[in-house]
Amino acid sequence: MSNIDHRHLVGIVPLAKPYSIYNNIWDDGFINISETVNAIQGAILECASAGCSSIWVNADYEQIPLLKKRIGSWVEDPVYYRRTFEKKPSLTKRIIPIYYSWNHQKDIGRRDSYGWGIINAGFVATKIAQNISKHLIPDRFYVSFPVSVTNFWQPQHHRKQIHQGDRICFVHEGKTFLDDEFISFIITQEDLREANRNVKDKGTGFKMVDPELGQGLDALVKRPAEERWSARKFKISEIFSFLELKDFDTIEGDFYHRIDTWEGYKSFMKSDNHFRKLNTKYFYNRGKHKINGHDETEQRRHYSFSKEDE
Repeated sequence: MSNIDHRHLVGIVPLAKPYSIYNNIWDDGFINISETVNAIQGAILECASAGCSSIWVNADYEQIPLLKKRIGSWVEDPVYYRRTFEKKPSLTKRIIPIYYSWNHQKDIGRRDSYGWGIINAGFVATKIAQNISKHLIPDRFYVSFPVSVTNFWQPQHHRKQIHQGDRICFVHEGKTFLDDEFISFIITQEDLREANRNVKDKGTGFKMVDPELGQGLDALVKRPAEERWSARKFKISEIFSFLELKDFDTIEGDFYHRIDTWEGYKSFMKSDNHFRKLNTKYFYNRGKHKINGHDETEQRRHYSFSKEDE
């Protein structure tokens, strides 16, 4: 375990993918996992429970307006929610910003997948931080998936290990994300760069070299349709194939359910691993006036007509 204090742990929630699981026009992550929480919110709350300094949701561009309206731009850190020993608890809340990124046009239909969403969101978060200050560059990335259900409150009980460690992954019944399970994990900035190199080195393009035609541009021919842009089909284990379980500190997860199929979602709903209704508001929109100790909504001018206006 590293002794380095990683001050900038950034959360990543990958949504963008080449197809819809439930054949919806909206993202599949909007499916509810409790009365008041959908799968996207559950993944974001898990990142907040881990103490991330910011959370990046990588989604399809056309879905972002709906995400902003439904999810918002801020999430409250659950550890700081109810500190009754504070003189003014409402003023000590910790609000974590939620940002939205989307895949570049050149990657859509070519590399877009959950794995590429992790890489893209990490690079966008890093690039923006670099433009502000080198001291804000993320050290590590906490990846949480909206296509599985885990105990999103659990990471807050492991914060010391999460913030003092290096690579960490959650384990369920001996399986991790390296077994292509949608279980949360933490990787470093260098791991993100290596994953990007891995995808570009192993992924195929639109054309290939035909040895019979020699070398150079004249030897380029179209690949068979089923062999083109193979990176969009890469599994998580293929993208992070350079990592092994021994490279990680592990945390045993409380429970885990895949909801990337209808049968998996029904299995979760039949289980005893349900969340109670949230009795507080954890998510806020950017349009809110002031979150700490103030009214949530902005004071807006009333535009209705009266007799005096006639």
